[in-house]
Amino acid sequence: MAQTNDPLFDLLGFEVDPEETELLNINARRLKQLPEELCKFRRLKSLIADANELDVFPSIMFNFQLLEMLNLRANKIPRIPEGIRELCQLRYVFMDDNGLTELPDTLCDLPNMEWLQVSGNKLTSLPGQIGKLKTLSRLNASRNQIVRLPPSIVELSQLQQFLLQVNKLASLPASFGEAFNEEVTIRLHDNPLIQPPIEVCEQGILAIR
Repeated sequence: MAQTNDPLFDLLGFEVDPEETELLNINARRLKQLPEELCKFRRLKSLIADANELDVFPSIMFNFQLLEMLNLRANKIPRIPEGIRELCQLRYVFMDDNGLTELPDTLCDLPNMEWLQVSGNKLTSLPGQIGKLKTLSRLNASRNQIVRLPPSIVELSQLQQFLLQVNKLASLPASFGEAFNEEVTIRLHDNPLIQPPIEVCEQGILAIR
């Protein structure tokens, strides 16, 4: 595509009105950083920027105060900044396959979070205050290196799906089985579980009790 004098057109391949745009898809463009021109998208609610080459969480995100959905899957981002709490409208965060080594405690200050997906990273734990995410219904932390779960995990009363397969868990927190009803989908296979044994865990939440 020939270059123009419009950086946004060069990026997207079509004309767009930033003042009216609520969803922006810029995935798989080999971007190493997000262009400053995106600051114009003040009304943005959904940003899809997966499968790029971002190696740091883009600071430009903090211009999007209305953002509800953030998809940064399959980049090279090692950490989420503590300032994530400023994006208080966030409901869906997808950060799979990035190389994350930890999640900030401030992630637990997001009052509207419903879906958190951080599979395929290098996490060894989840935030200690994760139980504060009272609206969280889906949590996927599979394919990491998590060795233990924080006690507050049992406070996720709205959880419907909890994926923890392929980690390094040897035990589950006390009252884990009692904390969730039988309708919750929990995946724990490929963990070296001793208490309770993996054979019990694979029978479902009722068996864990």
